[in-house]
Amino acid sequence: MRPKNSEKKFTVKPMDLKPSRRLAVRSYLEQVDVATIVSSAESCQEKVGVLQTVVQTGLDYVARLRTKTVYKTEPPWMNSSLKSLINRRQWTLSKGNLDEFRQFRNLVNRERKKCKAKYYQH
Repeated sequence: MRPKNSEKKFTVKPMDLKPSRRLAVRSYLEQVDVATIVSSAESCQEKVGVLQTVVQTGLDYVARLRTKTVYKTEPPWMNSSLKSLINRRQWTLSKGNLDEFRQFRNLVNRERKKCKAKYYQH
């Protein structure tokens, strides 16, 4: 007997590390005078704490956490754009528009292959 797991989905909060966000964090750290702020602390532990606070503040305000829902039954390369294409494909099928359905079917297959290849490449 397999135990039934009631949690079929969970929420993760990855940090937004797009190149533009990373550049913004870099410019934030360049603008902050870390040497002056750290030198105001006396002990080594206080200096480390102050440095961690400066870095954490920059990450919290510049590279915010995004909320993402992950389902346990879906493959790891599934993303929101692929899900929206699948929904559009299914909607056109339910309306009976077979020509448009075929276009979306091909588009979904191409996008799925790209996402899968990108996932395994990383």
